[in-house]
Amino acid sequence: LPLSVVPSGLMTRRIGFFGPLLVLLSVLSAVVTFLVLTGLTPYEPTQNVFITLMSVNAAFVVALLINIGIEILGLFRARWRGQAGATLHIRVIGLFSIVAALPASVVAAVASITLDRGLDNWFSTRTRTIIETSLSVANAYVQEQGRLIRAESLAMATDINRAWPVYANDKPRFLEFLKAQGTIRGLPVSMLIDGKLNVTARAAIPGYSDTPLPPPEVISDAQTQDSVIIAPGSRNLIGAVVKLRAYEDRYLVVARPFDPRIADYVRRTSAGAAEFKALEERRLGFQVAFALMYVMIALIILLAAIWIGLAFANRLVDPIRRLINASTEVAGGNLYVRVPTDHREADLAMLGETFNSMTDTLRTQRNELVGANSLLDRRRRFMEA
Repeated sequence: LPLSVVPSGLMTRRIGFFGPLLVLLSVLSAVVTFLVLTGLTPYEPTQNVFITLMSVNAAFVVALLINIGIEILGLFRARWRGQAGATLHIRVIGLFSIVAALPASVVAAVASITLDRGLDNWFSTRTRTIIETSLSVANAYVQEQGRLIRAESLAMATDINRAWPVYANDKPRFLEFLKAQGTIRGLPVSMLIDGKLNVTARAAIPGYSDTPLPPPEVISDAQTQDSVIIAPGSRNLIGAVVKLRAYEDRYLVVARPFDPRIADYVRRTSAGAAEFKALEERRLGFQVAFALMYVMIALIILLAAIWIGLAFANRLVDPIRRLINASTEVAGGNLYVRVPTDHREADLAMLGETFNSMTDTLRTQRNELVGANSLLDRRRRFMEA
C-alpha cells in the first residue's frame, strides 16, 4: 500500500511575503520617525513633517492590526472547527503577545513618568532659573548703566541751563562749552534738539557726528519725566534725553558707547528668555505631539513583535499539529501515515523522524504478525483437512 502523508490543514499555512515586508516597512518608518524627531536628519521636525510622519505611522499601524486580526480570526475559526492543535496555537500566541507587550508597556509607562516627574522637572526648573538669572543680570547691568547716564545727563542739564545766556549771545563759545561738558563726563554724543527733532547745537566730537536722533515718543516722555533713558540699539549706544527748563522747546540728548559684546549678550539673553517662555507656553502641545508620536512608534514595535510571535508560533505549532494528526491516524489503524519533516525545525524535526520510525516499526511488526497468523491458519486448516 502507498504511504499516506499527514496534510498540513488550514492552520499550517505560512505567512507569505506580504507580512514580513509590512513588518520591515513599519519598523523602518518608526526608526525614520525617531531620527527626524531627534534632529539626526537634514529634515526639520516642522508641523507638516510631523503630520506626514504621523499619517504614515498610523497607516502602518492599521495595516498591522488588519494583518494580525486576519491571523487571529483564522485561529479562532480553526478552534471552532475542532482542528488539531488550534487551542495550543492560541495559547502560544497569547503567551508571546503578553511577553512582548506587557514588559514593553510597563517599561514605557515607568520611563515616561520618570522622565516627566524626575529628569524633565529637574532640568526644566534649573534651566528656567539659569535663564531668569542671566536675564536679571543682563537687565541689572543695563539698568546700572542707565542710572549712571541718567545722573550724568541731569547734572549736565543743570550746567547747560545755567549757560543759557552763553547759548543766546555767543553760539561758538556755547559749542565749546558743550564739547567740554561731554568730554569731561564721558559723553561723546552731546547735542541740543527741539521738539521737531531738529539739531540746534552739537558737540564737535570726532566719530559721533552721524549719531541717530531719538524717536519722537522719547521727546513726549521727556516732557513729563526728568530724564528718559534710551536703551542700546544697533549703534551700541546708551543715551538719555532731558528737557532743558531754561530753554524754550529744547532737549539735551547725550549718549555714550555701550560695550558691543555686552550688548550682544544682553540681546541674546533676552531672545533666549523670550524663546524659552514661548516654548513653555507651548509645552503642552509639544508633549501631546511627542506622546502621540511615541504611542505610534510603540504600537508599531509592539504589533511587529506580536506578528513575529505569530510567525514563530506557526513554525512551533505546525510540527506538533502534524504529529497530532498523525497520532489520530495511527489510533484509527493507519500505520502507513508519515509526518513531513523539515531539518530547519531542529528537535521537532527529530521528533517527526522518530515518529515515522515508530510507525515503520509498528507496520513491520504488524505485517509480521499478520503473516505469522496467516501461516498458522493455513497449517490449522491443513491439519483439520
